[in-house]
Amino acid sequence: MKTVFILFIFSLVCCGVLTKVDLDPDSRDFYETARLIMTKQEKKIFAHLPDEESRKEFIKDFWEKRNPDSETEENEFREEFYRRIEYANARFKEGIPGWKTDRGRIYIYFSAPDQVDMRPMLSLTDEMG
Repeated sequence: MKTVFILFIFSLVCCGVLTKVDLDPDSRDFYETARLIMTKQEKKIFAHLPDEESRKEFIKDFWEKRNPDSETEENEFREEFYRRIEYANARFKEGIPGWKTDRGRIYIYFSAPDQVDMRPMLSLTDEMG
């Protein structure tokens, strides 16, 4: 019975049910927003990294893989991603940061729309008058 209990606890730890990694502030900030564009595999790998140093290496590799032009010092993809986060926060906040809203996430994924239709709302007085 004791062996079964130990195996049960071990399986919970391996599945991540009982483990919660305390992330350093940089890793936490990265993961909070970058998880929007991470693959399932990348999320799983990041969650199981043992220390701050390995997470820093993961973050560096994560952005390097997405860099459209390795010849430049800037990573245009990363800059555009964070620019969209800022825009979403400024434009779509609804009691929570804009990047966490549906409209914010859509903007982050697809950028600005090609066309926006604006339709004024009719008030009740307009309909009665």
